[in-house]
Amino acid sequence: MGKLTSLAFCLAAACGPGLLQQVQLRQLSDRATVDCKAAGKGCPDMAGGKTPACLLAQSKCQAALACATEVNRAQEAIQTLQKARAGAGATADQIALAAGADASARAYCKVGGWQ
Repeated sequence: MGKLTSLAFCLAAACGPGLLQQVQLRQLSDRATVDCKAAGKGCPDMAGGKTPACLLAQSKCQAALACATEVNRAQEAIQTLQKARAGAGATADQIALAAGADASARAYCKVGGWQ
């Protein structure tokens, strides 16, 4: 499902803002993963390679891993918040943690070039 199709589906299905955030974050993480794989094609020895292509691939993949890790953390925090909102209600801590995790994930991904 494409970006616009996902967004249109969520709007039609009345998805909450938390789900839209998660879709956007997942797209950043997916782009980072694709870029890491593409950069790695020019480096047969990713762990030990010291060529310019390998150094670029290592840097790109480290940034991609940081982006993906933070996206996963943010998605967990957003899901926790959504569950709380559906139940007894969200606490200020849950709201702040989800907002902070979202901002952190976006910042990590932006540093790697994924916005």
